[in-house]
Amino acid sequence: MLRPLFLIGVALLIFAPRAEALTLPKSTDGFYRTGNGIRYKKVLLIDVQVYHATHEMKMIPNPPTRRNIILADVDKRTTITMLRDVDIEDILEGIRAGYAMNDYTDESVLQKFLAPLTEDLAEGETFRISYDAETQTTSLLTRRGKSVIPGKEFMHATWATWFQNHERPELTDELMKNLLPSEGAR
Repeated sequence: MLRPLFLIGVALLIFAPRAEALTLPKSTDGFYRTGNGIRYKKVLLIDVQVYHATHEMKMIPNPPTRRNIILADVDKRTTITMLRDVDIEDILEGIRAGYAMNDYTDESVLQKFLAPLTEDLAEGETFRISYDAETQTTSLLTRRGKSVIPGKEFMHATWATWFQNHERPELTDELMKNLLPSEGAR
């Protein structure tokens, strides 16, 4: 009897919103915006803007470290808005590289997940990567379609591409900027 109560108490402590997080504005659908930033790509020694990313969660882990954001079994999403036209092959290569940097290499799952990305993305176009805690599924939604992958393992791999190993760690810091008083949590 005490063990379930203890586990519930621990879960509440881990996922209880921090005092600072409570001041974050919630969207109409109940998500806290943890941060947003721009992904740059170096082209001939010049940093070029590629996309704008916004990260949101229904509950903020305590403390809001990178690792806790990855592991949080709560509804969360990242919305990508293209800031330039990008070739589909470059997009797919970049996404696969992000998973590979975080030791996720199941190509059959990645192929299914990336299936809605079939054409070049134009400036202004958006897509969203979401995790649904109730169904434990990660989805990719584009104007061309939607893919859904079951399981926490894939969610962890997906959020690691943003919050663990990223070739532009400053983007990770930007995606957490609303959670932290100054520097990003490591």
